[in-house]
Amino acid sequence: MYKKVEPKAKQVRVNGFHLKDIQPRTLNQKKTFDEYEKGKHLLLHGAAGSGKTLIALFLALRDVINLHQFKSLVIVRTAVEAREIGFLPGTEEEKSESYQLPYRSLCSELFHNDKAYAFLKTAGIIDFTLTTFLRGQTLDDSIVVIDEASNFEWRELYTVMTRLGNNTRVIICGDVAQSDFKFSNEKLGFSNFKKVVEKIESFSCIEFGIDDIVRGALVKEFIIESYRQGLA
Repeated sequence: MYKKVEPKAKQVRVNGFHLKDIQPRTLNQKKTFDEYEKGKHLLLHGAAGSGKTLIALFLALRDVINLHQFKSLVIVRTAVEAREIGFLPGTEEEKSESYQLPYRSLCSELFHNDKAYAFLKTAGIIDFTLTTFLRGQTLDDSIVVIDEASNFEWRELYTVMTRLGNNTRVIICGDVAQSDFKFSNEKLGFSNFKKVVEKIESFSCIEFGIDDIVRGALVKEFIIESYRQGLA
């Protein structure tokens, strides 16, 4: 289980940006909050629209900004459609910009301010990286959110997990049904990873189902019917 250690880095004061309070709306959302408060690392898996990423960002930013327990939130994604993204022209920021759009939107919701994500990045409170650029780094004093984890290959998940340093927690969000891999054997990376962390005492693995969908009535109806027809 994660043991709190005082962060080494100086904390940044966030002026004019107030993180709104988020309360769990379903039983599994409440379980996520409870297990996080116990100091567990989290694997949040399951239905689309169940608020996994929003909750992960809220818990992380709350501890970074309000409780000052960590210096930053590090969001890690994989470039599914371009595994060789490092060969594309442009800076790291330019290459990863399209992958950051969901977090701009989520931060706008969490802070009621469209400029929140840009400010938090400039202040060093949020760091975004693709797995392509993660090798050789050590992530200390951070909360690491591995998002869309079902799109990661095993070697990418292994790389991220072995980058975690002192005073660091991890929250992993994924859903095999939302994987962009074309073939079932390509999905084994996340499936095998899930089997590993389920056996680690410091992890709590929470399965989100149909009853946890909070995005909207149509989303819930669509997913239920997709499952009924064996398409999800």
